[in-house]
Amino acid sequence: MALGFMDQSASNIWRASMVRKMRKEFAKIKGIGSIMFRTIYGFYDEPLLFSCESLTGAVFLLLRLQGEDGRWLMAGLSEARLGALENNEIEIRMPYVNPESGYLYLLHDEGEGMKYDILEPDLLTEGYAALSGGVFGLSKR
Repeated sequence: MALGFMDQSASNIWRASMVRKMRKEFAKIKGIGSIMFRTIYGFYDEPLLFSCESLTGAVFLLLRLQGEDGRWLMAGLSEARLGALENNEIEIRMPYVNPESGYLYLLHDEGEGMKYDILEPDLLTEGYAALSGGVFGLSKR
């Protein structure tokens, strides 16, 4: 199974000039529990790229899959790696192509909450290369 991602024209959302921080539930995920929005980095009608935190403190980076209603790619990451992303020290794609845990979650909405499949990062398609070299582009304040 190969997955496609946002095309180059949509990649402009990654260069967010403003980051919204919030503490609102994104979803309940079977086996993980509730995850809360932490910071939204890209938004176009809905959050497209954002960090979340579980009630137990686990941190995740979520990416909305283009053309896929209710499907998200989720990578678990450490606070240090999230900080490196937010400080433009590593590319946005790194948590997905080289996840710290060695795998990704493919979330899908089942109506009664989110469920997930485990995904190996080598199944990502070349379409993901649109983010190659991309950083958040956030000004350091």
